[in-house]
Amino acid sequence: AKFAAEENILVHTHLAESQDEINWLNNKPSGIDKIHKLVRWDNMKPYESGLNPVEYLEKLGVLEKLKENLTAAHCIELDEKALEKLVNYGTKIAHCPRSNMFLHKKTLNLNNLPQNILQNTGLGTDSRFSNYDLSILNETGYIKDYTGLEFQKLLDMLTINSARILKIDDKI
Repeated sequence: AKFAAEENILVHTHLAESQDEINWLNNKPSGIDKIHKLVRWDNMKPYESGLNPVEYLEKLGVLEKLKENLTAAHCIELDEKALEKLVNYGTKIAHCPRSNMFLHKKTLNLNNLPQNILQNTGLGTDSRFSNYDLSILNETGYIKDYTGLEFQKLLDMLTINSARILKIDDKI
């Protein structure tokens, strides 16, 4: 985080993507422990437990250091208060609705998010391992068909919000 901040480098991370992540942060049995064991990181544990993912990054100083240079993908296990804290630091959200539904059977409730969170949210596809294809247009179709999100908000997530996240909104 320190290096990325000093060099003005954008950082992208998956955050609050699954219940396993929440369990791991709270020292409960988690699929993450199985992955750690597989790669021989058997003793890898959170520095502090009992925190949600946003509080954890905040405690580590990551949110303060990176501010608007951090993009968090997914965030489906965060409540509105945690999302609000995230965007107040300047962090942006990459929402990947089809991947979230495919892997976790849930997604962000876009219709209930306040405008300040929505305007800091863009669309992503995640990866070919967790999605049927990498078409951003198919993501918009999914949102339109299953959430009924207002067209202008959807268009903003697809265009200007995503451009802002990548810091190219002054170019395209």
